[in-house]
Amino acid sequence: MIPKSGDRIKLVAMPDDPAPIEEGALGTVTNVIKSSMGGRPSTQIWVDWDNGRNLMVVIPPDVVEVVGRADPVLPSPGFIQRAAEELDAVAPQTEEGASPAPEEEVPSGAEASGRDPLPPPAA
Repeated sequence: MIPKSGDRIKLVAMPDDPAPIEEGALGTVTNVIKSSMGGRPSTQIWVDWDNGRNLMVVIPPDVVEVVGRADPVLPSPGFIQRAAEELDAVAPQTEEGASPAPEEEVPSGAEASGRDPLPPPAA
């Protein structure tokens, strides 16, 4: 079974990594991407391991076991943090102490149509 973001997993095997996570280690999946490497389908799984490391597993050749399913409604905390950082990186930046430029006023009603407004009602 392919894990989803937020799932808890246990590493069964990581045969090709020069500095692998130890077998039996537990972690939380932060992102999953299906891809193709060398013409073979594979799945890249980013994991925040309980031992403090952040290391992706690639299935195949790595093997993991899902030991807990995520809440299907809520994204993982790691995903939320990364999304917030990405938004901060693309948000317009202002000089320290400077106010952002005022937004242009958008006319409404008759002003927007270019027609004269209706005269006020007779008293």
